[in-house]
Amino acid sequence: MRDGKLDGSFNTWFADGKIRNQGIFLSGKRIGQWKSWYNSGQQSSIVNFEVDKILECSFWNNAGEIVYQGKDTKRCNDIYTGYYNTYSLESDEPG
Repeated sequence: MRDGKLDGSFNTWFADGKIRNQGIFLSGKRIGQWKSWYNSGQQSSIVNFEVDKILECSFWNNAGEIVYQGKDTKRCNDIYTGYYNTYSLESDEPG
């Protein structure tokens, strides 16, 4: 944390200790590549940010099938925000 804003590496984990999210903040803004996983260990998303703006994304379902991959920033944002509004930080179960 710097000046009250998140700064540096950011990670969250499931209750069992498995990694859930991994990314970097710079002055409270997401930058670079952010990765997320399901509790099973399956990759759920990779989202590339430039100063909190989504540039491109890849999303998988929990069976490992690609749901969307591309640079349509509106679609990436809709999926990304929908994903985090649907799933809590504590589990993979819908909200």
